Amino acid sequence: MKFTLIIPTYNEGKIIEKSILKLENFLEKNKINAEVIISDGGSLDNTLKKSKTLKKRYASLEIIERNNRTGKGKSIEEAIKKSKSNFIVFMDADLSVNLDNLPKIINYLKQDYDIAIGSRFDKNSEVKRKFTRKVISSVYSCMIQGLFGLKIKDYQCGFKGFNRKKIMPLLDKIENKGFFWDTELIIKANAKGLKIKEFGVQWEETRNSSINILATSLSFLKSIIWLRLRI
Repeated sequence: MKFTLIIPTYNEGKIIEKSILKLENFLEKNKINAEVIISDGGSLDNTLKKSKTLKKRYASLEIIERNNRTGKGKSIEEAIKKSKSNFIVFMDADLSVNLDNLPKIINYLKQDYDIAIGSRFDKNSEVKRKFTRKVISSVYSCMIQGLFGLKIKDYQCGFKGFNRKKIMPLLDKIENKGFFWDTELIIKANAKGLKIKEFGVQWEETRNSSINILATSLSFLKSIIWLRLRI
């Protein structure tokens, strides 16, 4: 069974080659048939140059290229639309989630779940993460649970799987194309009655993020309030 694995990128020149080599070696070793799509959001560094070099080596590797910066959600969304498979997985370019979780997420999709979510808050998770980020994520999750009545614990872990056919009708209804894209999709999928599975993963913070925590938190708060008022 073939599936599509999406890697959204923005200025990932320092890690993209190492990550793709590690990913492709894992897929080959475990005899996993996958189409890999690097969906770039307008990188200003050498991410695309390195990605194109990798494409010469791996026939299954596809690249979506943009001239202007787009959000992470938009990058994932366009790759889903381009995908040739019904089962889709996306993961962050730094591969914070252990690759051993790939067969697990595919199995959940094969079991007729419409969305499978890797969770850093599940009791079976093994997580190495800075305390401040853990606290911020916990507060964020509690807000979503309280305002929208969901039982899901982790909305922002960069490891999710989708049944393409089931989520396609929702994509054009997702208004936030940035980091809030995941959360909005989950909330709207839940409202539509889609079958969602959350499961524990092995996750390690592998680098210092360049994201401004305060600015991002305020942006998320604004998005949460806006979506709650809309719904």
